[in-house]
Amino acid sequence: MNHSIEISIIIPIYNASTTLQACFESVLNQDFPHWEALLIDDGSNDNSYEVGLELAKKDSRIRVFQQDHQGVSAARNLALSKAQGKYVCFVDADDTIEPNYLSSMYAQRDYDMVICGYYVDTYDNNIISCRKEYTPDTIKINDFTNKSALINLFESGMININCNKLLKASIIINNNISYKNVPINEDYMFMVKYLTHSNSLCSIQNHLYHWNRTIGIKTGVDSLPANIIDIYNEAHILTTRFFHNETIANRILFFSYEIIIYKYLKLLHSSMEEKKCVYKKLKEIHKNSLVRQSIMSHKPQSIGEYLTYLPIKWGLFRTLYIINKILM
Repeated sequence: MNHSIEISIIIPIYNASTTLQACFESVLNQDFPHWEALLIDDGSNDNSYEVGLELAKKDSRIRVFQQDHQGVSAARNLALSKAQGKYVCFVDADDTIEPNYLSSMYAQRDYDMVICGYYVDTYDNNIISCRKEYTPDTIKINDFTNKSALINLFESGMININCNKLLKASIIINNNISYKNVPINEDYMFMVKYLTHSNSLCSIQNHLYHWNRTIGIKTGVDSLPANIIDIYNEAHILTTRFFHNETIANRILFFSYEIIIYKYLKLLHSSMEEKKCVYKKLKEIHKNSLVRQSIMSHKPQSIGEYLTYLPIKWGLFRTLYIINKILM
């Protein structure tokens, strides 16, 4: 390990030649100098790898690697095996970071995990059309004996992404923590595994990360792989083990299952044949034992939420679709 390098910034790249320059400008503008950046080109079809090599010529702290296309999990795992820093953070190649992203989290480095706030910036023709702020609860925990203080972080989705966190490389290495090669929710499963071997956490309210999305361009978050419920069931089991509490895990995972249901409802604007397939899939999801467990344990907090919860509870997805159209 190179002790002059404090933080390893891991940046997986796949067909990101048009966004990589802006991403790296934000890295180079950091007010904290003791970093390295590991660019992992995951078999891009464009000139992303060449762009990365050009960037590396400008700054010796940038290292570039290339692999056959295996997915973002494999790219991050390769980077973790090459990282020399005491701490690790993740930046996606189409995102940007504030100049004090590294320094602000590094200031809290005694904690096993540091979490910062982030923006979701939606672009339309290269102009931000919408910006949403996501702010973690104010929290400083030095002992995970009582994990109840972490529940809100889980329920708010703060644990679901990896790009707003600083982690200790030693915890990852000593416990052989790696990303599972799945097309969705890999961030969450990695973070739960990491927290399982951690004992302290701190949050920063500043919004230091920009998660950039472009209208009309889908990301992994939008995907619906055929085994999506299997993936989330595994996350459900991991969450139950982490909290040693089935009820808490049910509460947390309900929101994930609900999001999956609404993703499928979005597909109902298509042909009648595809609609039949969607409703069939929703019925399969509704029969899943862990999904049912989460649904039946959920307690709506408002009349509006109750109106949308009841059709989910009873599997009345055509009714839910109509209600959702009215509410929209």
